[in-house]
Amino acid sequence: MAEAKTQFSAGAYDDALMRLQAISNRTPMETEPIAAMALCYFVLGQTPHARRIWKIIVSRDERYLLPRFLRKELRWPDEMLTVAAKVSALVV
Repeated sequence: MAEAKTQFSAGAYDDALMRLQAISNRTPMETEPIAAMALCYFVLGQTPHARRIWKIIVSRDERYLLPRFLRKELRWPDEMLTVAAKVSALVV
């Protein structure tokens, strides 16, 4: 996850998405890589897909709507937090 976060922060969204997909394939029950994929889809212009994924994630774990959870527990960088707020606004 750390490398994907770094790639996202650097604006390498396609690379981050590929890494997150690989992580998700290895650990399909983990919500963090799937949530991060939603952010990648959003910044890549696939807003409806990002919204669908985010809704699924939030239905599994409502903490994804809480910036403090994303920042403190998941240690998402500011770039991801900014996009997460935008994606959350689509589903709330």
